[in-house]
Amino acid sequence: MWSYLKVLLELVETRGRCYWSVGGVFDREECRAIRDHIDALGPALAPVSLPGGPTVREDIRTNERVMFEDAALAGELVSRVASTLPPSLVGRPLSGANPRLRGYRYREGQVFRPHYDGSYRPSPTLGSELTLLLYLNDGFEGGATRFVDDGVDVVPETGKVLVFAHHLLHEGVAVTAGTKYVLRTDVMYGA
Repeated sequence: MWSYLKVLLELVETRGRCYWSVGGVFDREECRAIRDHIDALGPALAPVSLPGGPTVREDIRTNERVMFEDAALAGELVSRVASTLPPSLVGRPLSGANPRLRGYRYREGQVFRPHYDGSYRPSPTLGSELTLLLYLNDGFEGGATRFVDDGVDVVPETGKVLVFAHHLLHEGVAVTAGTKYVLRTDVMYGA
């Protein structure tokens, strides 16, 4: 827990906040190709991570998800926003992206209620500290990413990237019309 507080403090001290967005990171054609790939993989109802293991809990999360490995795409995501990322966090250098990507599809009425993102720690000296979301479309209603404690909604736009500390309480607000697509990876720090 202390390390997460240190990350949040360091982000506030260096960036002034623990989340930020960058528009136009990917173009519409690139986003369409990723959406098509997500659909081809066949998203299914996403589980939530609980102490007993991943469990489907429709009272918490109803969006669909696919997971796939693509180190090149994950690396490209981080590369395109690298100038906005802290070069180091908690004494560990920026090292890239988690190659395991998650494609999310939110249909009308689907949500991901307030939650914290988990971190990925493949070794004691390497771990994720930040979530990176790439919004793959717009043209739907609802579906903002809400930072609950600040009452701030980030409205998805095709090609926009949102970066935030894993341990910020946030939610995927219900889509009220249309379908929303998002690609997620984690920003890794350490060696």
